[in-house]
Amino acid sequence: MAEIRSTEEKSRRSIGPVIGGVAMLIVVILAIGLLLNSRRGKVGDRTPRNVAAERRLEQPPAVSQGYVGSAVCRECHTEIWDLYKSHPMARTLSDIGSAELTEDYARQPAFSRGNREYLVERSDGKVVHHELQRDAGGDVIYDQSVEVRYAIGSGTHGRSYLIDRDSRLFASSISWYSQPGRWDLSPGYESEGHKRFERPVVDRCVACHAGRSAPDPDWVDRFQQPAILEFGISCERCHGPAADHVAHQRSAGTGDDPIVNPATLAVPLRESVCNQCHLHGDEELLRYGRTDFDFRPGMHVGDVWSILVSESDESMATASQVQQMRSSGCYKKSGGKLGCISCHDPHSVPARSDRDQFYRRRCLACHQETDCAEPVSRRLIKTAADSCIVCHMPQFPASDLVHLAQTEHRIPRIPATLDAKRRVASRKEQRDLVLFDEANAPLSELERARFRGVLLAREAEATGDPDLARRAQQLLAPVVAAAGDDRLGVDALAVALALQDDLAAAKGYWQHLAQLHPVHESTLLSLATVCEMQSEPQQALAHIDRLVDANPGNEHFRLFRSRLYLALGRSQEAVAEARRAVEINPSAPEYFRQLAAALRAAGLERDAAQADQTAARLAGKSQQR
Repeated sequence: MAEIRSTEEKSRRSIGPVIGGVAMLIVVILAIGLLLNSRRGKVGDRTPRNVAAERRLEQPPAVSQGYVGSAVCRECHTEIWDLYKSHPMARTLSDIGSAELTEDYARQPAFSRGNREYLVERSDGKVVHHELQRDAGGDVIYDQSVEVRYAIGSGTHGRSYLIDRDSRLFASSISWYSQPGRWDLSPGYESEGHKRFERPVVDRCVACHAGRSAPDPDWVDRFQQPAILEFGISCERCHGPAADHVAHQRSAGTGDDPIVNPATLAVPLRESVCNQCHLHGDEELLRYGRTDFDFRPGMHVGDVWSILVSESDESMATASQVQQMRSSGCYKKSGGKLGCISCHDPHSVPARSDRDQFYRRRCLACHQETDCAEPVSRRLIKTAADSCIVCHMPQFPASDLVHLAQTEHRIPRIPATLDAKRRVASRKEQRDLVLFDEANAPLSELERARFRGVLLAREAEATGDPDLARRAQQLLAPVVAAAGDDRLGVDALAVALALQDDLAAAKGYWQHLAQLHPVHESTLLSLATVCEMQSEPQQALAHIDRLVDANPGNEHFRLFRSRLYLALGRSQEAVAEARRAVEINPSAPEYFRQLAAALRAAGLERDAAQADQTAARLAGKSQQR
């Protein structure tokens, strides 16, 4: 079961591969043990304040939808609006036809990785990405092309590209890397066996890279058309929906203006405006009743997501800017008041010629000229601008790791050298996981049980461990009893039951979810899987039909339906589905082998032999049968 569900659900939990977008390494089994500890300040430390309240989960209050768009803000804030246009945050996402050109389409438009070749073409405002594979004799087996719709990333470090297909967004396997000036595989893609053009871009990625999008309320990771309502990080992402503010100003209203000025917020809420996108932990979970699009300035990031982070000194080298900054001596000595905007102007970035002095002035706002123990003469040898950041906030070596600080934000007195390979290794060695800033976003005991239970169920699904599943069930049963509409909690409980071979109970919970969320892919896929395991192909087909109707470009659903058609003796339909699957993904030998099986069942032996031959060519074997 885990093998089938992993295709969609696990891809959702790995935040997309785009440059500068969300990717997290899940170290759940460590997290679970630490969540149960009782050390001061750790997750298991708090006791219930109100026993009755601990027995229920309440829907959080709705968030404002009163957006007006940055163009309206420009009417009064023209100078800031014009200045901000050059900020990288204003260019986090672009329509491919209007994106500011940072790529060199004439330079190395083709490259090879493993046994595959890649090509980028641009003409008439359209960009097409190709992947092709040749057999041992050099003949092309397939040449698949896709048109990309969006460019994601400002281009400062690089760019990745998104495909819009059937209201779903997918990442291309091809990215542009600005510093070396070359095209290559996107971050997280290996030379062999990667997701090609089928890697889903999840809600969390879009929530951070788009100023405003149009998620489909009935689905997860699916959008209405147009999917993107405002490109780049908009004014309202940091100041909140501005409809009330505009009405207040236009009516010359009295009293407090309802707009949010992050600089005036309490420190944890001020920092949360940045943390909503710049904090990347080792695992995160949406709070009950929340979506990835619910954060509004003035909230704490923990009101929307529970985020596990590591506090070990070693892990800080591979953490996000937020975690690094909070581990710095500057942050600790400021009593936690030092924040992102202490050093960064959110509306502009300094010119390259003024960068050293700009940040030096920021440092000297707290430090004295005499605070530096290094003699001025030696400092000037290293940098004529007497730069503080050259010594204390150096750039990390270039790497395709995403969501990690590119600049040393621990602000060490004597920076240590850490190469890119060591950064990867140390990230895998992280320990001591805790909930981020729990003091300012506490969890009730029931929410804590939900968090632990879902993480345990995920790890049980990944490992097939029934003992972990049993522990997850014990934690989640009271959660589901308190909140039967909690999709994450109910699904995790069903997974835990299925891993203990209680398919009937698991199926009941998934059927319950299907009534609440009729078009949720994970639920329908789970029901189809259970029905197939229970030798109920007709019932399984009903669920898969709904999946294919809603997401016709999903190769796995097509193959699943082909297999069910074969079980029902509907060989011609099985052939049609398998053919569609290999059109969507012509790179997988096993897909052609399944097509060959369907063709033989339909009595098409010659076509079956050709499919087997293609599978052998893809696998690099002899074309001789």
